[in-house]
Parts: sequence; structure tokens; C-alpha cells
Amino acid sequence: PAPAPAGFGVEPGALRQALPWLRWREITIFANHFGQRGVVVPEVSAQVAAEIGRRLSAATAPAAFGAGSGEAGSRAASSAAEAIPNANPREVAAIALSFSKLRPQLPEYAPVYTAVATGVCSGVWEFSRLQAALIGTAFADVQLHLTDALPVVVRSVLKQLADEAAARAELTVDELRYLMHACAHLPSPGLTSEEIYLLADCTQRLVPAANFSMAAHLAVSWLRLPVPPAAKAQHQDALC
Repeated sequence: PAPAPAGFGVEPGALRQALPWLRWREITIFANHFGQRGVVVPEVSAQVAAEIGRRLSAATAPAAFGAGSGEAGSRAASSAAEAIPNANPREVAAIALSFSKLRPQLPEYAPVYTAVATGVCSGVWEFSRLQAALIGTAFADVQLHLTDALPVVVRSVLKQLADEAAARAELTVDELRYLMHACAHLPSPGLTSEEIYLLADCTQRLVPAANFSMAAHLAVSWLRLPVPPAAKAQHQDALC
């Protein structure tokens, strides 16, 4: 028999009361567990998503944060707010990716993506290349924030690669394939010719070291890219 979904046996009412009191680390453990399992009890994942969205939103708009009313609500709000600075880029990227893996995708997960997108557009977190690529992949897979946050997170990596020879030399196959996956979902007109040249050069250099699944992932992303006429030759070279 199939394993039980994450959150099986959890009483939603008890979870709702407990969530505001949990430490940020405990909340992120829930999210990562959800992503590893892939299937979660909807009432459980929706409540955790709402709490994560609320706490991450506090990092970009503290005045919008509230954890209820009365003395108990104030203590919970204070406790949760103190945990917000610990939302580091690695955790933010892992949370976004974990929720993007859940099937089915529920509208109740939107607060997670919206809070991450707001932080991306506001420059709240400084992501590594891999973290930025994973967040871009999450937005691409759930088809949300493709016109606001996705270009910001993708082009921050592209700019670094274009400007820094060391960054290009250090780029890994994993970073490239997730970046390409995100690039394939950029809104029209997509990548510029110069960006295609850059990514084609990186692909030709790294693909010989990729295993079959990584190479296939890269090829699919290249096939999905809209290509400017001036970059068709580089596009073909990347696929060969």
C-alpha cells in the first residue's frame, strides 16, 4: 500500500492553535518533510502554508504581521516575529521548492509563493546561484510570479555569470539545469541574444560531465526556450 500522506493523523484544530507558537526551525522542518513526501493532508499543508506566508511576509512588511488578538495572541506574535530574522536564504529556497513539489497544488499555498516573491523583488535575501535557480524552478513549476519575481531571480544569476569569470568557472551542472528550467518559463520575449550566448557557452562546457538525466533536463529546457533569430546558431550548438 502507498505510504500515508504527510500530516496523517494530525488534528487540524490542534495544529491551528499550535502553529503560532512553533519556532521557525520547526516550521521549516514541516515544509521540508512535505516536499520529501510529495503528498500531504490538505488541511495540514494549507495551515502550514498560511503560517509560513505570514511569517515570511513579516520580513518584508512587519506592519502586516499579526498572530491573533489578546494577550495570548500578542505573546505568539512576539515569539514568531523573533524567529523571522532566522529565515535565511537556504531555508527560503528549500521551502519554495518543497511546496512546489506537492501534488495537487492548492490555492492555499499561494501565501508561500507570494511572500517569497515579495522578498525576491525587495532584495530581502541574498541567494546563492543554486538557491536562486531553485526558487526560479519553483515559480516555473507552479506557474506563479512569472512576470515579477521570476525575471528578478533569474537575471540576478545571469548578470553574475556575465560579469564574473570566476562565477562562470564555478558554475555546476545542477545550478545550470535548474537555471535553464526557470529561464524556459520567462515571460515574452524571454532571454536576450546575449543571454542565450552565455548559457550556450556554459552548456557546451558542462554537459560532457552531466549524467543522462541531467543532460535530458537541460535539453528539454533548451527546446522550450523562445530563441531570438540572432541566437539560433548558439541555440543549435547547445543542443548538439
